[in-house]
Amino acid sequence: MTRFYFIIFLFLFATINHLTAQERMVISNATVNGQPCVWIKWYDEKFFYPDGVNIYRTSQTDTLRIKLNKSPIKKGDYQIPEQLFIADTTLERYVEMANNAKPEDIKGFLSLILIVKTFENNEFSKFAGIMYEDCTVVPGKTYSYEVHEIIGGREKLIEQSSFLTVHTFISDNPPNNLQVVAGDGKVSMRWEPETKRYWGINVYRKTANEMSFNLVTQRPIILSEVPKEDNSIGYPDIFYAEENLQNGVPYTYKIQGIDYFSRLTLFTEEITVIPKDKTPPAAPHNLRADVGLFDITLTWKNDFPSSDMEGYTIYRQKGRKGANIQINEQVLPPGQTVYYDTVPEPGAYIYYVVAVDSSGNEGKSRPTVGEVLDIFPPAAPIGLQVVADTGRIQLSWNPNQEKDLMGYRIYRTVGANRNDNYVLLNATAIRETQFTDSLPHNAKNFFFYKVAAIDSSYNMSKYSDARSARMPDVVVPREPFIIGIIQEVRALRIEWLGNAESDLMGYNIYRFQPADSIGTLQRLNYSLIKAGTHLFTDNRIEKNVNYRYYLTAVDSTGNVSMPSVSYDRKFIADETCPLEVKKIKASAKKNGTINISWSIDLENKETYQGCVLYRKNPQANVFKAITTLSKVNKYIDKFDQDDTLFYYQVRAYDQNGCVVKSEEIEVRKRQ
Repeated sequence: MTRFYFIIFLFLFATINHLTAQERMVISNATVNGQPCVWIKWYDEKFFYPDGVNIYRTSQTDTLRIKLNKSPIKKGDYQIPEQLFIADTTLERYVEMANNAKPEDIKGFLSLILIVKTFENNEFSKFAGIMYEDCTVVPGKTYSYEVHEIIGGREKLIEQSSFLTVHTFISDNPPNNLQVVAGDGKVSMRWEPETKRYWGINVYRKTANEMSFNLVTQRPIILSEVPKEDNSIGYPDIFYAEENLQNGVPYTYKIQGIDYFSRLTLFTEEITVIPKDKTPPAAPHNLRADVGLFDITLTWKNDFPSSDMEGYTIYRQKGRKGANIQINEQVLPPGQTVYYDTVPEPGAYIYYVVAVDSSGNEGKSRPTVGEVLDIFPPAAPIGLQVVADTGRIQLSWNPNQEKDLMGYRIYRTVGANRNDNYVLLNATAIRETQFTDSLPHNAKNFFFYKVAAIDSSYNMSKYSDARSARMPDVVVPREPFIIGIIQEVRALRIEWLGNAESDLMGYNIYRFQPADSIGTLQRLNYSLIKAGTHLFTDNRIEKNVNYRYYLTAVDSTGNVSMPSVSYDRKFIADETCPLEVKKIKASAKKNGTINISWSIDLENKETYQGCVLYRKNPQANVFKAITTLSKVNKYIDKFDQDDTLFYYQVRAYDQNGCVVKSEEIEVRKRQ
């Protein structure tokens, strides 16, 4: 969209003064039918002169004044050729306005639009009686012209021109000092006002995708001096501007002047500019500085961050005369509204936060002040030692020498030495140079400690060097639970429920014969059974011999659990179990769960121990127990897995070691 700042004058005298502050006549070389001529136009408070005007010419080489016109030059004496009305469809309306208007009517706006038409159309100027064409000049000679109005048979001088040397007309030089400045989605222009040379300006533009320039001003731009804020009169700062342009796109401009005889000057040089986003992001507000000891916490709000916002930069200035420095090395992310600053020394610090977008525009908050009292903190404690024991960690360090020392603060973090994770252990500073941190006996993490000194003014020292320790692991795993022993063709398979300890390494399985008078105890596994394995097959057995089995669990520290409850089992040839799992079925629900149910056919209810539900996915090789031993015959499987297809099996157990398996059923989770 194009915006014209100054398209037309508001008063007649503005138009006359636009020609020149002192002259009301313009003269110019012209070429008519190949012959050098001089064109003269004149303007006064009047638009036309009822009794006409006379034109006089004086050569610079003599003082003889020659009258050029035989009869007075009046409005309407010159008849405009008919073909010109076809070329300019508005010309007839202007002729009609000039003919119908009385001399006293031609003032203000009417006079203005008629005068502007004389700038655009020489034929209309001749019709109005304010233009004369002198083709009796001699090339190379220098002339001056006078225009006299005839009033009641007497003449009154309107204006005398400066001298002009006659030569063949050549196009005038372009307007001087064209300046094109790109803004945010817009371009503004200015050039040197030269009202003696031209009355209007045409503006041309093209983009990188266009082969030729396009005229973008619908009407020539006419400059006029206007009142300014200081009550002076002068030209505005911007003569022409275009808005709603695309940022980041190159635009090339040039302009061309129009002289008072409707002739175009040469083009100016081409100037290419690129509009750039210059709209700053919303400035942060509610900036606060909460002062600690040597730490200042800055917080702010930004309710409407722009879509192209890069983040925040923070500036700090010590006092009103200190250097203003950026304190964050990298731009903070847009979502961050808190920043922790440690100042180098006491004093009053002025802060402000700047929102920065991708084009480098900045929205600056109002400043806030944080004042750090002028008291120096104690030295950081040294010689920190950390010794671990069962259920506690002992700390000790060298004493500080400050006279105003209040005591020490102890800080701890878990797992990794990260400064932002440390927590304070003692709310009240202690005077002693040792501290005992009591912890649960089963705590197995690495613990990192730091100590800081604090004085009577609550100034805190820097932290001591961090030291770490880990308590000895004295917690044994829970004893395993054998859920059954299954007779296979020539072996017994022992199954148990897995332990839940995170540091579990595996299991050992033991067997002995109660009837053996020696009671020899054997460990059946050569190497530790890995954690996650829940069965073991004993194929070194004899028929009709009663065996007793139990398990122990071992963790990563080597702690061994109490033995599991032993489980007796005899390998019996051609054994038939007195129970059967029947009618197992599963259904998937819309909420993502799977409901499984079954029934047990029992010959002897007193020996029945219960059943365990197993599950596996298509990628697994073995079933894993998902319930404990129970006499409940249904289960709702709730889980969060990416798999959608599952297999289920129920296994029933009696006190005699008999185990039976249900058929495997397949079910697909609903999406």
